[in-house]
Amino acid sequence: MTSVVHRTVVCCVEGGEQCEEDESVNCCCEPCCAQWNCESTIPTEASCPERRPDFNSACEDSEQGLHCDYGETECCGVTYPEISMECTDNTWIGYYIDTLCILGLAPPCPDDTTTEPAEKSADETTTAISQCPPEWPDENSACMDGLKCPYGMEECCGEMVPDVIFECYSGQWSMLIIDSLCDFGIPCPEESTTTGV
Repeated sequence: MTSVVHRTVVCCVEGGEQCEEDESVNCCCEPCCAQWNCESTIPTEASCPERRPDFNSACEDSEQGLHCDYGETECCGVTYPEISMECTDNTWIGYYIDTLCILGLAPPCPDDTTTEPAEKSADETTTAISQCPPEWPDENSACMDGLKCPYGMEECCGEMVPDVIFECYSGQWSMLIIDSLCDFGIPCPEESTTTGV
C-alpha cells in the first residue's frame, strides 16, 4: 500500500511565501495546525563554496557579485584572508592578500615600539621654527607654515639641486625627496646650437 500526499496551494502571503495544505493531515482549521505550512517562493541566496574555486573557473548566475574569502593569516595582531574570490561575469576572479608580514616588512609591526619616546622640554613642544634650521628638521616637528627649506645641495647639469626639501604644512615639517637627472645617471641635455632660418 502506498500513500500519496496531496498538496494544494491555498493562498499567497506577503513576503514571498505561499501557504500549502497537506491533505494527508486532518485538521479542523487553517493555518494553526500541521496540515498547513508556509514555504518560501524566494530563491535562497547563494553562499560561498566550501572549497575555494579555482581561479578563472565558472560560477553560477546565482553567484554573480558574490565575494568569498578563503584561508586565514595573522599579521601584526590582525587576521586577514589568504585569498579573496569574486564571481564576475560567470567567472571566479581571485587574488592573494598581501600583508606586511608576507612582504617581509614586519615584524616589527608599525605599532611596535622598542624604545620609550624621549621627553621633550616645554620649549621643544611649543616653539615652532620660523626659519630654516641649519640641519634637516625631524619630520612632523613644529614649524611655521609656508617655510620651504632645501638640504643636501649638489650640482647637476650646471644647476644646484637639493637632495631633499622640507616644507611646512599645517604647522609640521614634510620631507620631499628630489631626484635629479644625475641621481639616475642620465646625461645632461645638450643646449641646442641650431638657429631659426
